Amino acid sequence: SNITTGPDGNLWYASNEAAIVRVTPSGVATLFPTKPGQPNGIAVGPDGRIWFTDLSTTNAIGRSRFIP
Repeated sequence: SNITTGPDGNLWYASNEAAIVRVTPSGVATLFPTKPGQPNGIAVGPDGRIWFTDLSTTNAIGRSRFIP
């Protein structure tokens, strides 16, 4: 999936704009760049952090530092 609900109650999604986006319940969006990167799938891991796949040249799995 490209969108998930985080443990913080916000929506998180992988953007085609090389960023992970957090959207609050009131509609405020904040972009967190993943440059270089092309985030795709996104999910909450058992550690409570946002994890995502990166389809850029790195073909990696990333973990956000945005949620402690």
